[in-house]
Amino acid sequence: MTPGVYSDFKDISREDIRFATGFRFRRILSERTSIGFGAGYARQFFGNVIMPFLEVNWKINDQWTLSGLFPIKPKLEYQLNKRVSLGAQILVDNSSSRLSRKYNESQIVQFKQWNAQLYTEYTIYKNIYFSIVAGYVFRRKIQLYDQNMRVPWTIFTFPIGGEKTAIRTLTGNGYILQAGLSIKLKND
Repeated sequence: MTPGVYSDFKDISREDIRFATGFRFRRILSERTSIGFGAGYARQFFGNVIMPFLEVNWKINDQWTLSGLFPIKPKLEYQLNKRVSLGAQILVDNSSSRLSRKYNESQIVQFKQWNAQLYTEYTIYKNIYFSIVAGYVFRRKIQLYDQNMRVPWTIFTFPIGGEKTAIRTLTGNGYILQAGLSIKLKND
């Protein structure tokens, strides 16, 4: 189980802590292929989220790899050389944050997004990477809720039993441009 603090950081309390966990079963079929299945569970501020997935890790050849969790994080990657890789991926996000009790009455912000991204990753040194991501959010909904508004269960970004009534809703698509520096502690 993984806890985390998700808030506007104006008055942090135990109300700001969310938990997530999951399980997966993976079977290695060959030196280049493994498959599996599993589910992620997160106790969000708006309710419970379940994300079932199929896991694939298929090294098609020395340059191409198809991997990830389908449908929530599939990825196709091309290894240009030892230092540079290029790829495409889809990411699903259904998360929430709690706003300040003092200033915003502990209201909840829910983020529901489906993103398509292209990326490049450059190995600077051993497990230190620089990446650039460009993409498009093809489905986005950001909603503000009263602290007592809950949906019992959601699968991916779809609530079971219908939507709850938001105080305010923002929808739309948009572009993504990110640059990052990361350290990978282990290789899968």
